Amino acid sequence: IPIHLMTREAVRAYLRHLKPGGVLAFHISNWSFDLAPVVARIAAAEGLQSRLVASNGDPDRLTYTSYWVLAGRDLARFHRLSSPLPADSRRPWTDDYSNLLEAVK
Repeated sequence: IPIHLMTREAVRAYLRHLKPGGVLAFHISNWSFDLAPVVARIAAAEGLQSRLVASNGDPDRLTYTSYWVLAGRDLARFHRLSSPLPADSRRPWTDDYSNLLEAVK
């Protein structure tokens, strides 16, 4: 997991380059870790909304379901294809702090 790309500092850098109304998309599909709450906490700490999107896999085409977290200032246009992610009270990951054990499925 490229933890350095999922920190508050990384999100701040992304936001500096994001156009107004833009959306950050984090691909979080993983067999071992539940990364949705990690991204939701970072988004909430930066004043962003977050939503979970799942794209269905197709066994006939040998593809798996993939999961994404969208983060942005206004995600209302995504309400039909996503689910809101509440932030929990755990500490958001930063360049100086991350905890993979809390993300183990």
